Amino acid sequence: MGGSGAHGHLGFGLKCVTMDGVETGRWRAVWLLIIGAVVVAWGSLAVIWFNGVAATTARQFTGEVVDRAHRHVTLTTGMRHDYLLTVRTDDGAHITCDVNAAVFEHFVVGDRIVKHAGRRWPEPA
Repeated sequence: MGGSGAHGHLGFGLKCVTMDGVETGRWRAVWLLIIGAVVVAWGSLAVIWFNGVAATTARQFTGEVVDRAHRHVTLTTGMRHDYLLTVRTDDGAHITCDVNAAVFEHFVVGDRIVKHAGRRWPEPA
């Protein structure tokens, strides 16, 4: 009844034996679990990354650029460039902003800067 291969059954146990006696159902189930775990892990990382971007975009402040840093980070896939502006806000807090190269080149130490909520990059004040 509903067998597959020489002998076996497809039921809750997912047992399926081929003509040469190799049980395929368990391996299929293991691979599905592995693929499912990878998809969940990548999805979790995507959510974490998007939440970080959302938090950065939601932030609002006005202040003065007190430091600039350009770091080269070597990865297995090549070189990554990090452009960082450190801002002393008008209320005295220090915030480090990760920006792109164009925004980084626009500001020098001592410049007044404003970051509006909902905008990705800061602007001149």
